[in-house]
Amino acid sequence: GKKQLFDANGNSVSEKEIKDIFMHLTKNHIDIYNSGNPGAWAHLDAKFEQRSDGMYVLSEHRTFKDTKGNNLLQSKKAEKLEACVANDSFTDLKFNKQGFPIKQSAKQEYRQGENIKFWAPVDGGVAWFFAGSGRADLDCVGGPDYGGASLGVFGVAEGGS
Repeated sequence: GKKQLFDANGNSVSEKEIKDIFMHLTKNHIDIYNSGNPGAWAHLDAKFEQRSDGMYVLSEHRTFKDTKGNNLLQSKKAEKLEACVANDSFTDLKFNKQGFPIKQSAKQEYRQGENIKFWAPVDGGVAWFFAGSGRADLDCVGGPDYGGASLGVFGVAEGGS
């Protein structure tokens, strides 16, 4: 039978939206980013920076050459991180407008459909994606045991690169 699907904030997801999401992830269906490149792809572009008034999410990065010809990376946007869980833990499926979890789970063990493992943003950390033969990870610093200083950006679309 049919089951109702809900998003992470408990809102009902329409059948049309479910079909659009499925088609977007499996076919060249919707150009949601108005890039001229419809289909399943993602662009990770987030670096975290601790400032005196809180943690910031830096994005819209661009490369440019300095006067010596060195390639430099500079963000065009800095947004203060909204209140969210500030430590590595399992969190409930309640999120702020930026998509970060806002409540630590009462049970600090994985419960399918009830919580997620969350690694909190750290100063200098970046959002990055890793995929291997056994799993795929989306992390802020690659996991609790190590960090990575490189910015993770990827794009994948059917027929694209």
